[in-house]
Amino acid sequence: MSLYRLQGELLMNSGPRVGTRWTASALERWTPESKAHAEEQLKELAGLQSITTSSWAQARFVTVEEVATTLAIVQNLRDRLWPEFRSRAIWIENGEYGQVRTLQDIDRMLTLFPQIAELQTLYRSEVYALDLQEMASALEPARRGVFSAFVHRLTDTRFKDALKTLAQYRIAGAVQPDDVERLVDQQAQWLERGSQGIPRVPDDHQVHLALWAEVRDALNHLTRLGLPIWDHDWHGWESMLHALADDRVTPHRMVRAHQLREALQGANMGPLLDELENRQIPAEEWRQAFRYAVYSSAVDHILSGDPELGAFTRENHERVIEEFRSDDQDRLHIARLRVSRHHASAAITMLNAFGQEEQLVRQESQKKSRHLSLRKFLQRAPHALLALRPCWVGSPLSVSQLLPAQTLFDLVLFDEGSQVLPEDAIAAIARGKQTVIAGDNHQLPPTPFFASTPEDIEDDEALPFEGYESVLDLMSGMTSPWWLRWHYRSRDERLIAFSNHHIYGNSLITFPGRGHDRPVRHVLVPQTAGTDQDAQSVAAEAERVVQLILSHAKERPQDSLGVITMGIKHAERIQMALDAALRSHSDLADFF
Repeated sequence: MSLYRLQGELLMNSGPRVGTRWTASALERWTPESKAHAEEQLKELAGLQSITTSSWAQARFVTVEEVATTLAIVQNLRDRLWPEFRSRAIWIENGEYGQVRTLQDIDRMLTLFPQIAELQTLYRSEVYALDLQEMASALEPARRGVFSAFVHRLTDTRFKDALKTLAQYRIAGAVQPDDVERLVDQQAQWLERGSQGIPRVPDDHQVHLALWAEVRDALNHLTRLGLPIWDHDWHGWESMLHALADDRVTPHRMVRAHQLREALQGANMGPLLDELENRQIPAEEWRQAFRYAVYSSAVDHILSGDPELGAFTRENHERVIEEFRSDDQDRLHIARLRVSRHHASAAITMLNAFGQEEQLVRQESQKKSRHLSLRKFLQRAPHALLALRPCWVGSPLSVSQLLPAQTLFDLVLFDEGSQVLPEDAIAAIARGKQTVIAGDNHQLPPTPFFASTPEDIEDDEALPFEGYESVLDLMSGMTSPWWLRWHYRSRDERLIAFSNHHIYGNSLITFPGRGHDRPVRHVLVPQTAGTDQDAQSVAAEAERVVQLILSHAKERPQDSLGVITMGIKHAERIQMALDAALRSHSDLADFF
């Protein structure tokens, strides 16, 4: 494929501009057959991306045996284990033993049950009504060793009273100093889960534990596959479980996706796959992304090794451009002459056909006062006026107020349709046979901002930036739009590059600029901590802007300058700082 063809393919490729490139040696290892095979595998893998919307999406299957085992576990979990556990553990629903939000909460509660049951064989449940924190504090010396406990039994009344009190609630055996720590810990866990009353367990908690052990094994199996199970809301978990059990196809597709991924990795397409997934490029654009990467890599290889391209000279290229520019200007001049001649011929024909209207036009043109209103003038001489002036420019409000309510024009064209309200546009639309609405719904929508005066706005936070529906939005839902892809306004491609990439998806055809100056430059203003905390206007930024303004006035006085701020307060602060600075720069007064 020629360089011209490659560059043409790149220009026509509407897919994502990926950054993956292959070396010349990697490209040479690809035969047309292997490249086509890799592209087909990528296409098949893209067709399997519906697995990303399944409840199985985060799982990873490698073999069909793994799929069979997992499906059996999930079916058993849905049909037997979970229903049986839920039917017994009604405390999950009624909150009798604390609030349960996730499966992890259930596991923690069931882990706590045997601990509570063990202590309930040693102490009466009324022990939890004591001030256990105070008890723990009183018995703290026992944690230092046997000798410390012995000494405090003899000398510490508080220590002895605490032991005596605990002994009253002891069912069997002597009080152990660490018992109170366990009681405190259990009570804290109990209260932490929002449980009411004293810690307790269901009478059949052993059955719950046995069932939960089977459930836990199944959940751990799913977790090892990559599914985020334990932090799942348990209400939503039941829906997820049914979705997993009902979807018996996706796991098999995931095995095939794994096989395709391994094959593509072996074909040196791993970097491209990583980029496609990391950038979350839609699956339907994967083939275009692959072709873009291949063609771009080939262009890089050709440009680096072709002597003909290396002999390219700017002078010859500039000469051709200049010749074209001159011919293009001549063509535009000739086109203007042709349009003027056609207009004059059509106007003369129309004036000859409507003599009375021509006479009225001549009379009105000779008057110095008391002219007919435009509305009446058009009503009495529509053919003559429209022949003389076939193109009219006016705001929607002017059209409604000045022109008669009748179809006058072959075509009504709205510019900046994204900023026109439908109710303002109706009157103009009614006066034409056809309507074209040009605009960009990514730009500023209609807002009441320009209807406000500075006196109406107390601060920047009160600015009415929320927009309304425009006539462009309205018509976009009624007919198919036609996109203009050639970007002709920015003299430097870098001015539109950000918007082209982030807003228009690289769909605009742009041209590099000839200038050497940077069209956009970021100036960082360091901030001093603890000073000037006004979020709407920072003094250091205002001072830096004034310095840049004065520098421009000194170095480039022939170029006009506009300063745009993101808020009224900041604009006022800059203006005040500029006024103060100009008192000592009288030599720059002419610029301002």
